[in-house]
Amino acid sequence: MPKKWENNWDKLTEKSEIYNRNRKLLTLGNLAIITQYLNAKMRDSNWEIKKNGINNDGLIAYTSGIETITPYLQLDIWNEESIEKRANDLYIHAISIWKK
Repeated sequence: MPKKWENNWDKLTEKSEIYNRNRKLLTLGNLAIITQYLNAKMRDSNWEIKKNGINNDGLIAYTSGIETITPYLQLDIWNEESIEKRANDLYIHAISIWKK
C-alpha cells in the first residue's frame, strides 16, 4: 500500500480507520524490496496495477519467485489485514531461520 493511498485506494471516512491504515504503511508486512525504477513507476497505483502493471510490468513480472512476496500476489485485495498476515508470516519465517 503506498504512502499516498488516498489517491487510488479505497476511501476511508473514520479517523480510526485512517489512523490504522497509516500505521500499517511502514510496517514489515507492507514492505518489499523492489528497484527504484519499479517503485517510481507504480507510485500510488491501486493494487491491481501494482500487481499486474499496465503492460505486464508490475510486481508479478519482477518479483515472482521471491518466496516472501509471491504468495501475496495471488490476493485480490491488499489491505490492513493482508499486511498484518504477511508481517506475521515473515516473523514466523525469520524465527525459523534464526533459531537460538
